Amino acid sequence: MRSYRVVLGLALGAAALSACQGGRNPATSDGARAAPLDAEQSEVVVDPLASLLQPTGLGYRVDTVFGSGPDAIRRTAYGVNALSVGVDVDGDSSTGNLLGADIRVHFFSLLLYASLDIRTLDGAPSPMPLSVEVSVIDPRNLLGLPGLLGVVDPDLRIALGMDARDVSTPAHFSQRLSILDSIFEFLPRFTSANLNTTVEDGEGAVAATLAMYADRADIRHDGFELRAQTTPATSSEITVTLAPDAEESSLELDVDAPTQVAIGVSTYDGGRDAPLGRRDVDVVLNGLNQHFGLELLGVDGVSSLDNVDTVYRLASDQAMDSVEVTLIDEDDSGERGEAYVRLAPMPLNLELIRGADESISMQASQPIDDLLFAQAENTTISLSDTLDPDQPFASHLIRQFEGQVDGRDVELLQARLGGLSSLNAQLGDATDISATLAPARFELREDSPDGFSEAVIERLPGSFRLAFPDDERQLVLSYSGDASGPGLSYREQNLERTTQASITPLPAELSLCSSGGEACGSHGVGTDTSLAFLASEPLTINYRQRSTDGREETAIDNFVVQYLQVDVGIRSGGKRGYVFFDTDEHAFSGSFRQVDGDSGLAMQFSEGSFAQDRYVEYDDYIFIEERSGSMRCPGRSDLEIRVEGVWIDADFILDQVCQ
Repeated sequence: MRSYRVVLGLALGAAALSACQGGRNPATSDGARAAPLDAEQSEVVVDPLASLLQPTGLGYRVDTVFGSGPDAIRRTAYGVNALSVGVDVDGDSSTGNLLGADIRVHFFSLLLYASLDIRTLDGAPSPMPLSVEVSVIDPRNLLGLPGLLGVVDPDLRIALGMDARDVSTPAHFSQRLSILDSIFEFLPRFTSANLNTTVEDGEGAVAATLAMYADRADIRHDGFELRAQTTPATSSEITVTLAPDAEESSLELDVDAPTQVAIGVSTYDGGRDAPLGRRDVDVVLNGLNQHFGLELLGVDGVSSLDNVDTVYRLASDQAMDSVEVTLIDEDDSGERGEAYVRLAPMPLNLELIRGADESISMQASQPIDDLLFAQAENTTISLSDTLDPDQPFASHLIRQFEGQVDGRDVELLQARLGGLSSLNAQLGDATDISATLAPARFELREDSPDGFSEAVIERLPGSFRLAFPDDERQLVLSYSGDASGPGLSYREQNLERTTQASITPLPAELSLCSSGGEACGSHGVGTDTSLAFLASEPLTINYRQRSTDGREETAIDNFVVQYLQVDVGIRSGGKRGYVFFDTDEHAFSGSFRQVDGDSGLAMQFSEGSFAQDRYVEYDDYIFIEERSGSMRCPGRSDLEIRVEGVWIDADFILDQVCQ
């Protein structure tokens, strides 16, 4: 006989009912196996008293499905709170055992607590393809006591169960569900669920489900469900705590042998098949040996993607092969949020924070070979080949999209990082990233409906910091790393301008500022153009920025430099002005061109040029008002000034500068 023993208990007994009979056995009296029922049919085993008490909350219902497909056998039985009921799941009483289950239900008014205990009887074959669900109406309704958030819900059901139709029935299975309600709506509601399994040798996998829901017209509404599966099967204990109003969830898991664990938690408002709002959290652990803990903060509600920090805290007793966490939020207006985190391997401790200020940070107890993180609002996370977790890590990648699509605010962040020890990244209009990663190619890309920007480091040296402050008046870039690399490239395109830049090689340290005003330095009156650059070694810069209307353009071509500061001011239509050069006596060469409407400046310097605080102020084009510092230009040097749309040869000024 394939059978089991079930005990469902709560905190308050029903001593007055202790003399009542709890159930009956539907098996045939001669021991012959009952014919299988059609999959759409159900044989109902009725205890007269239990069936009357079940709608009041003092009785409970047991639904079992034995097997699957067209030969599945379905049973429905009723029991009385605090008393046992027997359910013969397959109609085979050949062993002479009367009861296939022993079920008890208790309740406590304000603290609702339920537990389910299933023990496989001796002689039951394994695997045993069995599904069990025990449900009870909220018993507080009978007494008129406050229910969820101070409101009595006559349709509330508490359901516990196990689904082992596709896996193995454990030797011992138990569940607990507790709901701490408050009669004050402004206080949070805590839901805690616990699953405990004991397995025997040779079992392949075990699975469990647990649910709380409202039953309206035979459609489940406003529910909470927990499901878990271990492969290969191992004795385990899983505890999940949810505090939706406090935007907080936690998971604790213990096993007695290495296993893969898949856990899912779902909450939904509205119908089960067409939910008005829902939240799903799925966790997959590969190679779990002992203990694992997960804490999620700020994950309840789509608005959490913008308004609060989303925090992932993970801890384990031993490193695991990999950990995956998937989270989906959806509210009743159709706003949708989705997040995905994968770590390989999982360190002992890790904290990952997605900030409301468009930041992301991570600290880990040991380096992570491969971290994949994605978060989306009102769009779907689609993983490209670069982000495919089944493909080995090849290069670092951070991508972000933000803007309106079809009238909705859409946000998408994707990151894949290898050899990661620490990360702090501020994204958005201003970008500031510092991290310790494995040496590899690094790509940072931001997209919007109006364009994109992309920075690529050909080979990231390891620990580094890269910053692009947001400033419409000038381009500012700073970088520092623990070693030099092949180079850095940058592209930007939007409705206002197009920018391309490259630096080769990429030194260990550099800073660049280019402005159409005095933002990068000024040594005279009415500064029109300024440029400042500092690097730890000589390099070559190519840079071109052009406005969409073509009236503004800045170009730096084959500029070999280590240190350079230039600023220029033009007055009186170009008749008066000043020029400042300084290379701190480091050699430089190349060309620079800047145009702003009808004004501009173009310079070219031959190899070996250098300057030390060179300042020249001129009047009426040719008269030198002031000259200080020093500068040498061993080859040909050119200077042109654009005045009222006309380029004027100003080599005579450069001759004065280079003397």
